[in-house]
Amino acid sequence: MTPERNISESAPAPQPGFLSRLTGVWFSPTETFTQLGKRPDFVIPLICLLVIGGIVGYVMIDRIGVANFFSQGMRQAVDSGRMTQEQMDTQLAAMTSGRTPMIIKGGFILSGAVSNVIFALVSAAVLRLVSMVMGYENGFKKLLSVCLYTFLAVGIISSVLFVVILFLKSPEDIDIQNLVGSNLAALLTSMLGKDGLPKFIMNLARWIDVFALWMVGLLAIGLAAVSQKLKTQTALWIVGGIYAVVAICGSLIATIRG
Repeated sequence: MTPERNISESAPAPQPGFLSRLTGVWFSPTETFTQLGKRPDFVIPLICLLVIGGIVGYVMIDRIGVANFFSQGMRQAVDSGRMTQEQMDTQLAAMTSGRTPMIIKGGFILSGAVSNVIFALVSAAVLRLVSMVMGYENGFKKLLSVCLYTFLAVGIISSVLFVVILFLKSPEDIDIQNLVGSNLAALLTSMLGKDGLPKFIMNLARWIDVFALWMVGLLAIGLAAVSQKLKTQTALWIVGGIYAVVAICGSLIATIRG
């Protein structure tokens, strides 16, 4: 046996890169998240989330327009008596004059850039807290890596679909409360109308979303992969339970606010 052969046999296997891990979340999530548990990686996916979120935020407000975006919510406020038509006209005029539209667009870019990153940080912290309470060993860096890659993998697909829909529809026909229409509320609205069911049911139906359920599944796989003695089925109950609580609370708040 030659020295060269000994060196080649003892050389460590190359670590998968960012693109390999990203595609792995789509096609082999268990293996990919297991690798992330051994060697967490969060810098590049975090930057990608910032960039993609900022781009989507700008495209959305630029395509829909400031007036169209805010007029739908104001119209509902007028119809419910929480705002007069004169107040609506005054606010829309202020939003669409001077430098205000540019400031609003800048806010959408910033919000789009940081929202998913903040969501990932909060999700990782909640999963870490729940894991500690239930006695499962993992680490915050591992969970953050799982969350970032999950949100990025799902976000790329949903963002592409969202941008395509933005340019296929007329800005006036876009429903800002259901932009993509990938949830149960869109189906119920098409069948029964906006007022066909109680507001709480419709608000709750918005949380039953294709991309959200995909995200829950990936997070469960990732949680199990980076935690000791935690089965995927149990992790699915944990992540699904957290999502259900958030969905119910969010629906209640949206219903109360009208």
